[in-house]
Amino acid sequence: MKSVSPLNPDEPRRGRIPAGGGESWHADWRAEAACVGENLDIFFPLGDQATHHALSNQAKQVCARCPVMTTCRAWALRTSPEFGIFGGLTAHERRLVREGRWNGQDDRRATRDDTAA
Repeated sequence: MKSVSPLNPDEPRRGRIPAGGGESWHADWRAEAACVGENLDIFFPLGDQATHHALSNQAKQVCARCPVMTTCRAWALRTSPEFGIFGGLTAHERRLVREGRWNGQDDRRATRDDTAA
């Protein structure tokens, strides 16, 4: 079934991210997101570590040019989606932010080493 704009049924929806919370698609900040129309697989990377890292970096590049990245990041930190890259952060990075341990870098290996000591 084809997704259509709630305001104009003849106009296709701009992307594959649905509006939520009962908000109008056009009033929803997600309508302005840089990821609208992008291959959303990069925001939910699967595969071996190298593939996951490469796809995550592609997603973060899209986020870096997004006009609503700050809003997206705030939403993700508030709602805690378990998977995916939102606001330029992975689920692991969002967890570090919420715990007050985020240093602004993707250093999962260093974080694991620090907690093991």
